[in-house]
Amino acid sequence: MIKFIFVGLFLILQSQNYNIKSIINDIVEKNKQYSNISFTFIISQKINGNIHKSKAFVKYRRSPKSIYYKQFYPKKGVEILYNKNVSYTKVLVNPGGFPWTSLNLDYNSPELRENQHHSIMEANFDYIISVVKRTFNNIDNLKKTFIEDVNYNKTNCYKITYENAGYKFFKYKVKQNETVCSIAKKFNINDYKILEINNLKSYGKVDKDKILILPNDYSKKAVFIIDKKTFLPKNIKIYDEKGLFEELSYFNIKVGLKFLPNEFKKDFKDYNF
Repeated sequence: MIKFIFVGLFLILQSQNYNIKSIINDIVEKNKQYSNISFTFIISQKINGNIHKSKAFVKYRRSPKSIYYKQFYPKKGVEILYNKNVSYTKVLVNPGGFPWTSLNLDYNSPELRENQHHSIMEANFDYIISVVKRTFNNIDNLKKTFIEDVNYNKTNCYKITYENAGYKFFKYKVKQNETVCSIAKKFNINDYKILEINNLKSYGKVDKDKILILPNDYSKKAVFIIDKKTFLPKNIKIYDEKGLFEELSYFNIKVGLKFLPNEFKKDFKDYNF
């Protein structure tokens, strides 16, 4: 019994010796090395008080930025393709049903953002790691972090817990030419959260001098499970003032892929556009 107590104390002390800034820096720098990635993910999102869950497969090329997305559920067969060399703001969509033809839509269009916290442009590790980086770059006395070793799905991982006792809302006067998305990026918060709180209908431009209610942080609490070997996320839970806001789980992550020259074009053999 005494032996187990000492082992437990050792693990606690070991976790306390981790340098949070060093680990976050490793996460950011390691991610920069991954140019071509594929993965499957499940995301649970709180929309108007209800949880919406979806599962999809993603291929991501950093330069030129290109994304292929294929959904397994809730709507099997939906495909979305983005290629920066083809269009900066438009994506090609196979709706997997009526109207039975591929569509060119803005990536923040209502059709694509329905029941979604994120746009297709954020279906990659660059976005979520930027959120992690900016979160931990603004630590103060009201924000606590805890790091421990965990085994997640047979993988050795860091479990990083972040809690903000100072999470609150504030009023913000919109400036000229600001959009919901630009404001979200400015304050490192989720754009859907802005939309929901303020009963807005679009992610586009907001009237100058309009007063918005904004959270002062991306989350009240967040738990990140990070693979110790790859420094990529395996699971992320984000909490707001009402509880779990979203959860993302990643599977079958592959890095260093060699994509074919036409892999992010609509006529690629595996696609149905």
